[in-house]
Amino acid sequence: MARKNKFMDQQTDFVSMLDEEPSEDNLTKTIVRELNKEPENEILTASVDMFIPYEDEKLRLDLHHGEDRERLKESIKLNGIFTPVICVKKDDKLMILSGHNRVDVAKELNIEVPYILKNNISQEEKELICIDDNLIHRQRTDYKPMQLAYSIKVKMDAERHQGVALSNGYSKLSGDKIGEEHGLTRKMINIYLKLNELIDDAKDLIDQKKISIRLAYELAFLDPDVQRIILDYLKDIKINEKMVKAIRNNINDKELKSYEEKKTFIESQLLQLRVTVTQSHKLDFRKVRKIIPKDIKDEEVEEYIFNAIEFYKNNHN
Repeated sequence: MARKNKFMDQQTDFVSMLDEEPSEDNLTKTIVRELNKEPENEILTASVDMFIPYEDEKLRLDLHHGEDRERLKESIKLNGIFTPVICVKKDDKLMILSGHNRVDVAKELNIEVPYILKNNISQEEKELICIDDNLIHRQRTDYKPMQLAYSIKVKMDAERHQGVALSNGYSKLSGDKIGEEHGLTRKMINIYLKLNELIDDAKDLIDQKKISIRLAYELAFLDPDVQRIILDYLKDIKINEKMVKAIRNNINDKELKSYEEKKTFIESQLLQLRVTVTQSHKLDFRKVRKIIPKDIKDEEVEEYIFNAIEFYKNNHN
């Protein structure tokens, strides 16, 4: 059951609790700043089991661990939870928008959590609170690549109406502003924005560090079918961003409608680019050499094997 926080009365100047800088104006600070203006934004407390994490995993960063978590825990043990958690109602629970790490530590310490309940806010506002909380409390290295890409997209969508529109539909002003917040150049902002056009399998591979951001950026220009075909080849073939860019440039002139047409085209492109097949199961050359005729030189063994396989295929179909 929600209760008023007994150590926070209406005379408290919550604005002074924040590190105010005229150049920085994020949504989380704005909400807390409004506490002195809007009496309905009272600070309540609830038991820790009332809270659930934000529903969109793309906006939830990994919880603190190691030294960062220990520092937060010691601070809360000494001073309590200084900044209230921001949340919304979700069924009979309180869904966290800002303050996942504070709630996590509160569970361990078995203490109640002060919170602000936000009513009647849009989905976009919920997302912005999550993103701005991460900007305040976390480093860019805490983000997985696709979390950062999605966060940038949400902020750019929210500020799309500002500044002069660019060719990608976003504004120069919002791009520069978000670049400053994340410590990214405008070029990198555009790269991260483009990553949102990848298919889910490609997004997973980026976060797992199995493909580079540069390769993924080139891949994002291609339609979902072509992305899927290239990802299938990536399991067995070494492909870099230059190859994907070449495929992207060449495919623009083609009218490929079916999946099979696209696959045939990609195969031909990869052959022209002379990609190297990676062998997941390497053959023992000494064993192979024993069954190859002695008059075949070592440097001719590979060609001999391929010719033998081709002969077998042609005569056993």
